[in-house]
Amino acid sequence: MGQKWIFVALAFLSLHNFSWQVKIIDNGLAPPEIVHTPVSVKPRCVIHAAPLDLIFILDSSGSLRDKFQDEIDVIRRIVRHVTIGETATRVMLIQFSGTQHLEFNFKKFTTREELLAALDVLRHVSGITRIGGAFEFALEALKNPTNGLRDASVPKILYLLSDGRTHDYPKDWEMVEVARRSIPSIDIWAYGTGNYVAMSALLNYTQDVSKIATNANLVGLERQFDPFHGTEICEKIPSCVKGSDKPVDLALLIDASESLDQLFKEQIRFAEERILNNINVHPDAVRLALITYSGQTFVHFKFNSNQFGNNTAVLNHLGTLRSIKGTTSTHNALRDTFALLNSSDPNDGTRLSVPKMVIILTDGHSARAPKEIAETMRAQGITILAVSVTPRPYVDEAELLQIAGEQSRVFTPRNAHEFEAELMKHVGFGCEGLELGPDSKPRVRGATDVTCNSNSVTFTVRTQRPMHGLMYAQHFHDIPECTVRNDGSSREVSITFYDGQCGLYKTPSQVSKKKNR
Repeated sequence: MGQKWIFVALAFLSLHNFSWQVKIIDNGLAPPEIVHTPVSVKPRCVIHAAPLDLIFILDSSGSLRDKFQDEIDVIRRIVRHVTIGETATRVMLIQFSGTQHLEFNFKKFTTREELLAALDVLRHVSGITRIGGAFEFALEALKNPTNGLRDASVPKILYLLSDGRTHDYPKDWEMVEVARRSIPSIDIWAYGTGNYVAMSALLNYTQDVSKIATNANLVGLERQFDPFHGTEICEKIPSCVKGSDKPVDLALLIDASESLDQLFKEQIRFAEERILNNINVHPDAVRLALITYSGQTFVHFKFNSNQFGNNTAVLNHLGTLRSIKGTTSTHNALRDTFALLNSSDPNDGTRLSVPKMVIILTDGHSARAPKEIAETMRAQGITILAVSVTPRPYVDEAELLQIAGEQSRVFTPRNAHEFEAELMKHVGFGCEGLELGPDSKPRVRGATDVTCNSNSVTFTVRTQRPMHGLMYAQHFHDIPECTVRNDGSSREVSITFYDGQCGLYKTPSQVSKKKNR
């Protein structure tokens, strides 16, 4: 019967503001963020378990067509119970009827999730039953070093799933003896499939009735494998905030002078599609300052701007920009940018320990060469990317190189396709030590998350600023397990309430009741 949660206690968050005044949105909660879950990355696990090489020999003959899923379920139960890993239990699976097929060897899958997924796609083969041929095939596969069998110090269990009724007697008995002589550390266990099991045959294979599981004693299946049930401590794969592993103070300079009047909209489009779409404007990720210039420099907003503290606000503002006309004073714009990046004024929002970067959109025709100030900035560790949407021969590529200092950081229509590859070196997204891969799935994460399992509900709240406060279930603020206090070290706080505590209880859902009628 399905369950649903009835939560009569509400969670409250008390926020105590810091001494300085900041203007934030009404409720103080964090704005939506684009996050990527690295689905291609496996969690790192610390495993402590006895090693085992486990070989399943799966009878897929025609007589067991209706029992095939029973056999698969037995394998699933064993895989879920033992500890899977390169240093723990490794699994090989052979499927047979009149012929044999190696579905996967010991090296193919190293996690429980991979093995269970592989079992989901196995299909019944049909045909006559040749258990002797299956044993012979398994022995040859085990002798092949490419299949990953470990040395004699590692126990080996050959696990037959069959009703024991074969068409190649006495080859089955003969091959069992050959296997025992060839691989001294091997043991043979069995699951007797169905209700009509040839127990004498299975007993001949295993030589011990306690190593035979049937439907009559299946409740003890997992206990047989207790010696190989160890511990697995796996890290939780995090949701990676785009840009959060490479925070940067980024100054975006846009040349709005007369020489670029016809291409100004192209510059804005480049900034929107090629820059903003690849960064996360966020207090903990990319802090952005926007500057336009011609003869004079105009700072639209600095690094600490709450009004322009997310991608949407910046994109909306970029759409309002117009060219200024006048001369091109790139040297002055870079000088003013340098001063902002070096500012210690908290109102400017520059972070001390965060890399600094400048992206400048210009055609390179400055009234005065910017070489000297650009060299000074780069000498202080500031990365500069110089971008022009102006085609040859109208772009001054030599000046762009003077600004960026390296040809790999100069971009014109000729090599604009390489821009993202360079940008992502400095503002790339992901989590430290992990690669997202091409199949990472973006989603929008809001200020609150509610997650449930069979006996608890977890609330997570994210705020714009690190918070001091108390989160608790209403009417239960004086019960320790119903409260959590945040000390101001994080913008995120979570609390978990368990069934029967803090006013939380579950009851059968009305939908499930109707289905069961």
